[in-house]
Amino acid sequence: MNYLKYVWIAVLCSCVHQPEDSADHEIFVKPKGSLQVERSKASATFAGVQVVVEPSLKSSEFSFLVRKPHRMDLMDDLIDIVVDSAMLKVNYTNGTIYISKQPKYQPQRSQHRRRAFSLASIRDSLGVMVSSNGMKSYSCNGFFIDSRHFVSNHHCLVGSEPCDGIQITASNRKVFSCKKIIGTDQEMDYVVIETNRPRSAKNQFLEFDTKLYSFEQTDKLWVVSVRDNMELVSPCSALGNGISTNAGVLCSSQKGCRLASLLSQCSNRTIALGDSGSPVLNSKGEVIGLLWGYVHGGEKNLPAFVPSRLLKQEFKNMDI
Repeated sequence: MNYLKYVWIAVLCSCVHQPEDSADHEIFVKPKGSLQVERSKASATFAGVQVVVEPSLKSSEFSFLVRKPHRMDLMDDLIDIVVDSAMLKVNYTNGTIYISKQPKYQPQRSQHRRRAFSLASIRDSLGVMVSSNGMKSYSCNGFFIDSRHFVSNHHCLVGSEPCDGIQITASNRKVFSCKKIIGTDQEMDYVVIETNRPRSAKNQFLEFDTKLYSFEQTDKLWVVSVRDNMELVSPCSALGNGISTNAGVLCSSQKGCRLASLLSQCSNRTIALGDSGSPVLNSKGEVIGLLWGYVHGGEKNLPAFVPSRLLKQEFKNMDI
């Protein structure tokens, strides 16, 4: 995955000096085995290794992951730092990890804050994927990205031959079967399915927005769920100082690690079971992310999604 930057480092047992710059700076740190979003200062220490954040990033919000790798060919005294390398770069010097901004990173401001799309214009792009093997069954929302290809979450797949048990019901109640799994990834939690939906210029589908946006708190994003009479559109606000579609990795002990950006609570209701796979839309009705669930952030459940910029990069090499 060329959009990730991995830094493998040996854990140090000696004491680590605090950095001179101790100004407050809230960053999201996602330890392995927990869904709690933790806060830190301008630096943090993990297993004796210090992480220092560049002062220029103090007005930004981003995520990164510190974890111990679970690979047989690596020593137990190693940890890794995972960030989205489009926004951040990582250097390791003398027991300290420095996280800084990429020199060429230029986020583009969103200019659209009111919803400019209608539900009718996107309704037939939406659907529900049900995956079953006769013993158990999972369902997730999803959406068409062209006439025949449907995107949903990997964690809703059941069985070693999942295509046999997949059925997709579009919001117009038409039912389609799976012809082929085009691509899937557990860490990014997506699956791309070729369906038997007839090719037609009249078929609705959603377009990706892949710009490097830096959303402001006043911007409105939209989570579209089809589980409530197939017509729920929930406005969501950006989190804190704003979110970035370049956020890092959030890690679940059950489902592995997923790249994600975070939203504050949606105004209609919190994200709930069954909303996974929903598209997150900008005001023009373009997909900026694939919802995979939520993480706990203080008193709120924070919807988490895989940024579309990274999904689109994955899809480039697929037969779509």
